[in-house]
Amino acid sequence: MKILQKVFCLFLFISLSGCVSTNRINENNVRSVEDLTPDEIVWSEVTESQQDNCLFYCEYVVKSENIKWACVKVDLYEPWNIVAEPEIKNLGKKFFLNDFSQKYNTLVSINTVPFRKEKKSFFPISIVKINGEIISPLNERYCALGLKKRTVQSENLSEKTIDILCASIVKNQNELFIEEFDYVFGGYFVILEQNKVFEYEKYRNARSAIGISEDGRFLYFFGVCGVNDPFGNNGMSYEECALVMRKLGCYSAMEFDGGHSAGLMLKNKELIKPALQTKIPAAFGLCFP
Repeated sequence: MKILQKVFCLFLFISLSGCVSTNRINENNVRSVEDLTPDEIVWSEVTESQQDNCLFYCEYVVKSENIKWACVKVDLYEPWNIVAEPEIKNLGKKFFLNDFSQKYNTLVSINTVPFRKEKKSFFPISIVKINGEIISPLNERYCALGLKKRTVQSENLSEKTIDILCASIVKNQNELFIEEFDYVFGGYFVILEQNKVFEYEKYRNARSAIGISEDGRFLYFFGVCGVNDPFGNNGMSYEECALVMRKLGCYSAMEFDGGHSAGLMLKNKELIKPALQTKIPAAFGLCFP
């Protein structure tokens, strides 16, 4: 009995050991976008009294593959506040995405930077910049999302100017990119650039990703996880994520931390939550000013 318990514990440890993908596929098993999406993408509006026509979502269960994906589409030409962790005082600590969402009352939130463990603390392995303050240094190997506010002329006659968000994705983190943006969140790799899909080692897993439309107006929060997947290892490959996100309207996209760290929240609803979801040390979200 003790041997069986040890074997089970070892298997569970491997399953939960970070975001290493364990579900490898071969070249011939890459699923097409038709396999993973409905014939027509239908967006549902998230209605709020403060702002209308600025937040949309869609979700879809691929029954034949036992996976679910969800996407939240945000109009950046509306005023938003960015919230993020970790702050300096919280560096090294972990939290559940649901707690982060409730703490900041976000409308949409997602986990971000991959991390490493040092004793009992957990630190981002690449850039985190929050409101102009660098929390974690850059890592040139990985990509990043940059966000900043910009004041523009308002289309509303009652307002002269408004603050909107500008977003950009860079394939390799660098000083110039980081200096340009007030908020920068590192990820793993760019999976879509100017509509071109990039190929990587073909593993399937739960994923969290972010994308931008060609005109820069919309930001796409994307996630995928298994359905009836007790160990939380099912999902999509990077290439499959890119194909789906391109159909959703992304012109560029990148991957954040995945596996058991993956998560996507819409208000208080957990759109994406893999089985055995773990705490995370980094996340960001949007809320109304």
